[in-house]
Amino acid sequence: MRFLLNLLTFHLLLGLAFIVGFQQSFQYSPSIVILHELLLFTVATLILFPGFYLSRRNNTKALYAYILIILPLFDLTLLLIYSSTVISNILWSGNITLQLITAYIVDIDVMMQTLPALKLYLLTLPFSLIVLIYAYRQIFRRFYFDHSTPYLPEIKIAAYYIFAVVSLAFLLQISFDREDPGIWSGEPLSNLFLDFIPMFEYDPSLPDVQVSVSASSEQLAPRAGFQNKNIVVIMVDALRADHLKAYEYQRDTTPFLTGLHDRGELLKIEMMHSTCSESACGILSVLTGREFDDIKSNSVHLGDILKSNGYVSSFIVTGNHAWGGLRTMYNADYFRDGQSRDRYSVNDDAGILDDLQNLQLSDTQPNFVYIHLYSAHDLGLRHRQFNQFEPHQPPFNPLANLFSSESERHQLEINNYDNGIVQADYFIAQIFSQLEQKNILQNSVVYITADHGQAFGEHGHYGHTRFLYEEHIRVPLFIYDQDLTRYQNTEYAKHIDIAPTILNSLALQSPTDWSGHSLLSASVNDRFTFHRSTIANGWKLNLFKNKNLIYKHLWEGESYDNRNQELLFEITSDPGEQTNLLDSALGQEIVEEILLSLKDHDSVLESAATNQEIL
Repeated sequence: MRFLLNLLTFHLLLGLAFIVGFQQSFQYSPSIVILHELLLFTVATLILFPGFYLSRRNNTKALYAYILIILPLFDLTLLLIYSSTVISNILWSGNITLQLITAYIVDIDVMMQTLPALKLYLLTLPFSLIVLIYAYRQIFRRFYFDHSTPYLPEIKIAAYYIFAVVSLAFLLQISFDREDPGIWSGEPLSNLFLDFIPMFEYDPSLPDVQVSVSASSEQLAPRAGFQNKNIVVIMVDALRADHLKAYEYQRDTTPFLTGLHDRGELLKIEMMHSTCSESACGILSVLTGREFDDIKSNSVHLGDILKSNGYVSSFIVTGNHAWGGLRTMYNADYFRDGQSRDRYSVNDDAGILDDLQNLQLSDTQPNFVYIHLYSAHDLGLRHRQFNQFEPHQPPFNPLANLFSSESERHQLEINNYDNGIVQADYFIAQIFSQLEQKNILQNSVVYITADHGQAFGEHGHYGHTRFLYEEHIRVPLFIYDQDLTRYQNTEYAKHIDIAPTILNSLALQSPTDWSGHSLLSASVNDRFTFHRSTIANGWKLNLFKNKNLIYKHLWEGESYDNRNQELLFEITSDPGEQTNLLDSALGQEIVEEILLSLKDHDSVLESAATNQEIL
């Protein structure tokens, strides 16, 4: 008996060590530590219950077999959950779910191509199981027959089970919704059963999307001169601006877009920033004209407004867009993502061409088409014919990194990334071609941008989601329009400006609570925007445009008063963000001005929240 209770204690201590480190590293609520330990205690007690029974019956052989089969499998499952949750938080700042696992398990061969570390990870699993079986065999032989410790009274054993039942009853009382985990957010075991990891809160004070659109019909009614042009938004996942020829990159990674730009058919916005460095936030910010803190899961977005004005809404995307709840928030007439395609990998952009080919686009009714490409993303499937830059290697390749210097790794991953951009450019060319064949392009306005950027060690970091340096949030914005002269601001824009620009170009009103500015209007000399990572205690960014200077005020923490780190850069003269101006007299003056803007920004959000409650 004492042997089994020691095993239970050992599991709880290991679980505690993991969850404390996990909570601290990824900045989740401290409450998940208690919840995880109670949940682990309940599950482990249930797992060990047959062992207690067999021990009481003195059935040593059956107990020995049980311990060598069930406990190693249980520990291997915990190891899988813990390790995959850590990996998923590093990659996209969220926990893994069974829904995501089942979506990608069918693509395991493709995933091993894009993630070489996955092959090594899978190879370690059988080895780990053998090690666990051997360890339990040794532990059982060494400690189970050790009678030097006194027999454990049955009343103590009963106390453990009573506590397990009480813990289970307590946990069952805590609200858990498959679409809104609430206090469980970030807890690895429970989050496995979520439909998706929610990114945005639901606001019950907002009307239903359809009601909201119709309720605003007067505000959103067409102006005189309404133009029912088709609107196409092409989002290239993880595409940073400075890797495109039009943005002065030394390589021509985008020959199609470069050709359009050089012929004057494509307008380029010189400086464009994403709202955050993560996909769901970037996508919804583009569609809603709102900054991250102002987006709700039931916010009205561009597609809803266009649908209320007679448009047919189509979303054709690569990847699994259950992430963050996007699939339901799109509210599209026609929706296809990578998981809905049988012939293609979930992360293969080639499937988009098939879907677009099969899509019946009306030439008598205006269309809103949103397309999301994955070619430049780490997990996007790369086709060999686009490997223009050699040698290259995919990221997350631990064996290769052991034998590469930092500079070599940087160049190998840059080559791989640039090859992905070449592929994305090809698919954009094919999309234009199909739109032209469907007689849609000539009456369309096309916006080409990205949800966020990608880092390659510039500030010691690779990937995206957690930081807000220029490599993470500086993205391109191109506009294809028959009348490019009407765009007055081609110098400085944000994600939140795209939706207002689209509505303004159609002579439609934008909702009054949108925070973006139409690019058909002149650039604003002084402008403040708020950007952030999706981690509650993570990095925040105040971007302050003061005439021709642009200041980036970066800080980390839940609130400015409780910040952990703070930086200030002026990116027009220091685009690489190498000189921290924070301690200079000018820096302190700029920060004071920014903080005043931040207070105004927060008061606007609070006022908007209060108004919603009143409504």
